[in-house]
Amino acid sequence: ARPLEAGTSRRRLPNCTGVLVRSSADIAHGYDALLSRTRSLAAQPWAADVVHLVFHERSLGAEHRRAIAARSPLPLEFIDVSATFERGEREVSRWRASASPNAACPLRLPGWKRDGYQSMCYFWFIDVVAYVKERCGVMLRVDDDVILLEDVPPKGGEGGEGE
Repeated sequence: ARPLEAGTSRRRLPNCTGVLVRSSADIAHGYDALLSRTRSLAAQPWAADVVHLVFHERSLGAEHRRAIAARSPLPLEFIDVSATFERGEREVSRWRASASPNAACPLRLPGWKRDGYQSMCYFWFIDVVAYVKERCGVMLRVDDDVILLEDVPPKGGEGGEGE
């Protein structure tokens, strides 16, 4: 891609947050976790200024999406990403590491569900670009284990000089 030349402009895309809801197998826990993350996001001063994307599989039906949206403190945009997770082991494994330079870091752990984890990694590092490149300027990925703390202004107050 060439840098923008003087005098040219692009439309400014909104910033986004993105969460992945893998499946509805554990509906109650999944909804609670998603809504907890959404409440955490809603407490941020910038939350109203960004688009909140929920990537999901087909198993999260319209009725479930409506129920989640009704309980969410923020407007959510649901995007079906089933194609990534229906791709299967053969396609996803093309991107898997074939060797580890560190013997203490095995490529496969006992009991590891390779297909699901690899599909999730494939989504976040490859497929997500197709879903957000025309939709978001910058996207903050918010995983299950993310904890958002209160916004802390710089020393000296809002936008002030540090001490």
